[in-house]
Amino acid sequence: APAARSFAGIEALLRKHMLPSDRILVVGCGNSTLSRDMYDAGFLRITNLDFSANVIQRMSAQHDAACPEMRWIVGDMMDMEACADGAFDVVLDKAGMDALLVDEGDVWNPREQCLRDAHRALSEFSRVLRPGGKLIQVTFAQPHFRRRYLDKPEYGWALLPHENVDEGLGYFFFVCAKRSAD
Repeated sequence: APAARSFAGIEALLRKHMLPSDRILVVGCGNSTLSRDMYDAGFLRITNLDFSANVIQRMSAQHDAACPEMRWIVGDMMDMEACADGAFDVVLDKAGMDALLVDEGDVWNPREQCLRDAHRALSEFSRVLRPGGKLIQVTFAQPHFRRRYLDKPEYGWALLPHENVDEGLGYFFFVCAKRSAD
């Protein structure tokens, strides 16, 4: 299945940047098998968030018996009131922000609404990350264009050099490491 290949394609990168004991929030989980593949690989403390109640209900019903530690919550990545400040070690965004920016228009001069939506989502990702936590973003967006969104001091993280994932059409793996509390 393509989804299993997708996990296999990023598993080494995920293991490089997170531990099986990490509290992981998967934003915009949709009906992807990524969370289940991660769970089966030993990452048990996964919370999945999606704005679609139907998707969350279906995925929960499908995986709850086999994955008792995994949680499923309905929520908007731009306003995650169900998630406490600093509650997660890792926020994993596999194409969630890509979906937010689908109507971006000119990538050199994105629509204002897309800029606002991206800022709201990234602010929330930063808020729910503990000091020292990481945002991991898997995206089709070209690094030059995605860096513009991620590399901002107000989020309190350092953008690490991206990595290319040579699978399918190819995509990019970004990590933003939140600064530790001083």
